[in-house]
Amino acid sequence: MGNIRNFLWSSFITNLGNGLQILGAGFIAYETTESIYSLAFVFMAYSAPQLFASYFVSPVLERFGPRGVAAFSDFMRAILLGGLGLVIFLDHNVLFFTYLLTFCSLA
Repeated sequence: MGNIRNFLWSSFITNLGNGLQILGAGFIAYETTESIYSLAFVFMAYSAPQLFASYFVSPVLERFGPRGVAAFSDFMRAILLGGLGLVIFLDHNVLFFTYLLTFCSLA
């Protein structure tokens, strides 16, 4: 029973975090350009890794294991999120980094 409870809580927190990330990325994209097309591009960038990487995931998971792939994905997301914070602080091209972070969030 404890494993099921841990799984449900971790799934809830993961999905909440992913939802907040896409919401924040969409907000940044829309506030930067004031264009609905940039918001649509954020959603396309969010869905593209699922579409394109689905064929290549199985060999990668077999070679590196699910924990290794998840750790690498979380590490890359942390680096990109830190980079987004730095880009926002330095007031550079925030939109490109937002698209990049959104694209890499599920890859």
